[in-house]
Amino acid sequence: MRTLIFGAGAIGQWLGALLHSSGTPVELFGRPGMAAKLAQAGGIVLCDSSPLALPFLSDPREIQGRRFDTVICTVKTYAVEDALRDLRKAEVSFERLVSFQNGWGSEEHYRDVFPSLPLWSATTTRAVGVEPDGRLLPSNKGGLAVAPWGTEDGIPECFKKVKIPLIKVERGIDLKWSKLLLNLIGNATGAVTGLAPAGLAQNPRLMRTELLLAREALAVGRALGARRVNLPGFPVVALSEALERLPLKVVAPLIGTRLRGARGDKLPSLFFDLEEPTRPTELDHLNGAVVTQGQRLGVPTPKQKALVDLFHRCRSRPEVWSAVRNQPDKMMEYV
Repeated sequence: MRTLIFGAGAIGQWLGALLHSSGTPVELFGRPGMAAKLAQAGGIVLCDSSPLALPFLSDPREIQGRRFDTVICTVKTYAVEDALRDLRKAEVSFERLVSFQNGWGSEEHYRDVFPSLPLWSATTTRAVGVEPDGRLLPSNKGGLAVAPWGTEDGIPECFKKVKIPLIKVERGIDLKWSKLLLNLIGNATGAVTGLAPAGLAQNPRLMRTELLLAREALAVGRALGARRVNLPGFPVVALSEALERLPLKVVAPLIGTRLRGARGDKLPSLFFDLEEPTRPTELDHLNGAVVTQGQRLGVPTPKQKALVDLFHRCRSRPEVWSAVRNQPDKMMEYV
């Protein structure tokens, strides 16, 4: 039976192509503007390969009353509630639901809207770049990870034959917080300073601040009961233990090397939320989640809170961002 990918941006398109290549019948649902772009290109284009013409739907009437085996929701975290409402309104029938978001807090919305359905979280550690012409440039490093939010055994059928590394994690909470730790490092600080990971790694003071921020997130995760788990290409357990136990001057080069290798000169995703401050941002589901969970659990997160506050000031007051952009020392005065 078919899989529906709901929210076919870059990650949704890449995932659709990946599942299709492993023999899973896939349909994608996304915005009309994206449907038009793909129609013009002849389909999804990965690197310089020929276009892959997967079924792409953009009108809710096209999925009205349809039946699928699995729905994978790949919208941004802040758009999950609207996406689930649209799925409910369209009366789409399916047996399994997969949350494919970075950040923290979306799964409770899945449970609220579809409480009786088996739910998994999935994520990728494989970066997917997008060229101006719409071509997707997936990295050849990293892979997928999948974890249940209940007592479900195994993983959804559509993931079983994928041709990239895949890890099955025992619990959704462990998968989500471990991936959150990866998403935090170099993201908000890189956005505020305008520095790519390679630039961050070359600044010892900034790296020290980065690691102190990460220690706050580790402390909150421990209080939350989330176990660290390794993800494809990323030894999260060893890196976390090094962060907690070793002097910062020892662990900073290790983390810096990982930063350069993973994302290099690519600006972090949150940078574009400052560049276009009218669009929604995932910050409150990343660094903001560390702050809110820390407050709930009684774990101090003063540096994360200061960074979140500074980020929102940069969004609302461009002159503040101008003052700290490309000047890490000024950012560190705030954090």
